[in-house]
Amino acid sequence: MKLPKGVNCAANQVRYNLGDRGIEFDLVPMMNKLEIPLIAYAPVARGDSFGTNLTKQKAIKEIAEKHQSNSFQILLAWCIRNGQTIAIPQSSNITHVIDNVKAAEIQLTQQDLQQLDSIYPKPSMKQPLALW
Repeated sequence: MKLPKGVNCAANQVRYNLGDRGIEFDLVPMMNKLEIPLIAYAPVARGDSFGTNLTKQKAIKEIAEKHQSNSFQILLAWCIRNGQTIAIPQSSNITHVIDNVKAAEIQLTQQDLQQLDSIYPKPSMKQPLALW
């Protein structure tokens, strides 16, 4: 915002997923205040070891089963849960693309969200941006 014409920022694209929640401490509240949309890249952390571990998490599998979906859909549904975050899940597989679209229909319950928060809590202090 301090850069020349920074106030013209139309959106902010950063890494954001259930395991990379550091932006929730200060960046997301600031963006909400300024009405700047969040574009989440790596919303399911796929392609890295952390993403693989997320999809193997027992609680995520249980929530997926409850919603008749898969772990990737739950991770994506979590990322876009507020209806204001735009997610960019990468896929060249038509089945995965269809699954990604269906993830938008999943309404996680308060119990689901509390369960996920207990395993992957919101940050309690400022953190550097996740770049990997």
